[in-house]
Amino acid sequence: MIKVLYVSFLLVLACKTEKKEPKDENENLIAKVGNIKITEEDLKIGLENLPGIELTKEQEESLKDELIRTSVFYLAAKDEKFDTSKTLNTKIEWIKRSIIASEYLKYKYGNRMPTESEINNFISSNISKFSKKVELIVIEFRDTLLSNQIRELLLDLNRTPVAGKRLDEMSRKGMILLQPIPSANLGILSFDFNDTIVNTILNSKNGSVLGPYKIRNSYGYIKIVNIAEDDPYKNELKQAVFQFLILQSQKRFMDSLYNVLKPKYIK
Repeated sequence: MIKVLYVSFLLVLACKTEKKEPKDENENLIAKVGNIKITEEDLKIGLENLPGIELTKEQEESLKDELIRTSVFYLAAKDEKFDTSKTLNTKIEWIKRSIIASEYLKYKYGNRMPTESEINNFISSNISKFSKKVELIVIEFRDTLLSNQIRELLLDLNRTPVAGKRLDEMSRKGMILLQPIPSANLGILSFDFNDTIVNTILNSKNGSVLGPYKIRNSYGYIKIVNIAEDDPYKNELKQAVFQFLILQSQKRFMDSLYNVLKPKYIK
């Protein structure tokens, strides 16, 4: 989890070398590598990506060690003139733009959160999906000549062990992509599946094989291992809907803001 913090530290630490000397050069200092001073502020900047999470002493030390390692490699790269590469500096510039744009959008969006009422209304309007939990097997393939064989194997899967062994063999050889989906709420799966597939699952029975469907650049079958009733308002489902509604809201906001700003910057 802590590893996600390290990506942008190269830029952060590089920028620190351009700052003026602080009045108290030992203030909040936790390490010094060459002319790079690593402070408590650096740790806090990284921890902004993990709100509400308290690091253990070991995790803090691990993060500190990673900052030190990054600083050493950064200074070695500068000594060997890697920072003069046009391609590398272009890449750095785009990373910098991405970070600034992301922070700008975060600031503009603010602290908007879906309400309990909005979450419940969303579940209620899709109650048939959220009232079911399913266990599925999804198989993707590109060779259409395998279509009938895969379908027959899926139909036989619970009747004979030979079918399962053959599908495992085809998966190992890269002929198919075999994806078992353990018991999950159908409403949550509908975030990734299209309405046609979800509605077909709703009207199908255990053991049914659905498809083939066009999936990205391939085709796919779905076998319903089990479909059962589920509590649509349990906390973990509400949490998943909460996250989904935030992402939807953020996307709408970003698209709207982009359309407003686009005429100003794109002529």
